Amino acid sequence: MYLPLVDPAEMTPELRSTWEIASPAGKRFVGVMAHAPEHAERLFRYYNAVRYSTRLGMKLSELARIAASNDTQCEV
Repeated sequence: MYLPLVDPAEMTPELRSTWEIASPAGKRFVGVMAHAPEHAERLFRYYNAVRYSTRLGMKLSELARIAASNDTQCEV
């Protein structure tokens, strides 16, 4: 069973701003995670900092993320 997406108009301001800058797939992820807004806000603050605010750069950061997901057998 799939969860319905939370309408962006019903999201908290922080989640709405995350939704606005997300890719189409990212928008779906934010829409699902918005069912638990407190957890989603903490997750996206952490995830966006690790992904975009890094000295590694996007390419190396993505390679590290893929390596970690392969090691933990987590789907990317």
